[in-house]
Amino acid sequence: MALLKNSRPFKNKKATSIHLLNNSILPYVGIYGPNGGGKTSFLESLGFLLSVACSGRETIDCIMKTLVSNKNKLAQNKPTIWNLKIMSNQGNVFIYSISATDEIIYEKLSLIESVDSIKERKLFEVEKNKVLYLSEEIPVGKDKLLNKGTSILYFLFNLDISNLINEFFNTLKSIKYIDSSVELSNIQMPGTLLSEYPLYISEIIKNKKSYLEIFSDLDLNIVDIKIVKKANNERFLITKKGQLSKKYDIDFEDESTGTKKIIKLLSILVQAIHNKTTLLIAKIDCQLHPLLLGYIIKMFANENNNGGQIIFSSHDLITLDSEYFRKDQIYFAALNEGFFTNVVCMNDFGSAIREGNSFAKKYLEGELGYDPYINMGMEWMNGKSKK
Repeated sequence: MALLKNSRPFKNKKATSIHLLNNSILPYVGIYGPNGGGKTSFLESLGFLLSVACSGRETIDCIMKTLVSNKNKLAQNKPTIWNLKIMSNQGNVFIYSISATDEIIYEKLSLIESVDSIKERKLFEVEKNKVLYLSEEIPVGKDKLLNKGTSILYFLFNLDISNLINEFFNTLKSIKYIDSSVELSNIQMPGTLLSEYPLYISEIIKNKKSYLEIFSDLDLNIVDIKIVKKANNERFLITKKGQLSKKYDIDFEDESTGTKKIIKLLSILVQAIHNKTTLLIAKIDCQLHPLLLGYIIKMFANENNNGGQIIFSSHDLITLDSEYFRKDQIYFAALNEGFFTNVVCMNDFGSAIREGNSFAKKYLEGELGYDPYINMGMEWMNGKSKK
């Protein structure tokens, strides 16, 4: 579960709630809605949370300036508030709260018995210049927690004095925010080492057989991948099969934009499944055929996925269907009448939307309340307005 308040474009009086971060229950979640509805901003704000909580003094000032500049005017002078409930790979459930303006002003970490439990066991609670609570499980003087210039979580993790702190920090650190519409070449995934090659090349070459099987499933017509060295020049080549089964090599950079995108993205997704990582991916369907997105969803739905999780935003309506999703795995983000974002689960529409219904049809007909504003736009173009 994640709650956001005073973070662009979320309403400054009411937190937005979305039940996401529990990979034992929801291995994948899709967020749909019109352009400008807040899908990317929601995921981006969670990405900011990861940066604020897990960054050292050398980068956090820059992060805070970006956070402030991204706020809308109504929330400009109010703290951004995050509340996150998350299960670690060890099975412990944590609740983490943090508030920030141009600096962190409040932070709390608690442990709870289960996802649905309301009983908390606090580990620490700090309000700017005052330690409100510090568990005996964390052997450090209260005075050392003040004016650190970083999150208390980051500070305690670096002291390496609490297994629970380390467990939660590593869980948070393993979550990755990715904007799929930008360059994906050097996304550093947990559990991978930097190499002399772009990370997607290293990953694919290392697990060549597995990736060739995936490429075959996707009918990408790729039968080999290799690095060819000549003199001081190195080229990443893919081998394709043409007419009459004739094989030919092509430089990866000369491939189509869509093929390069799916190959790079697959290297990230496969690592997430193997390393039990949560990915927050904005605009996942950018440059992808709908059937490729369907394949990605089924990768995370596969019974062999024992911990990887993907939370993505999309406009693709072919996959917005009960073949791919349960109702609790679909969320809609759209602007309300005050031009702030609401995020609503399809489950909240109750029995009006049944599992066997065409979700995309209901969405396009406006029955979910989150249509792409087309009718409103046409009225504006014709000089009319809704009363």
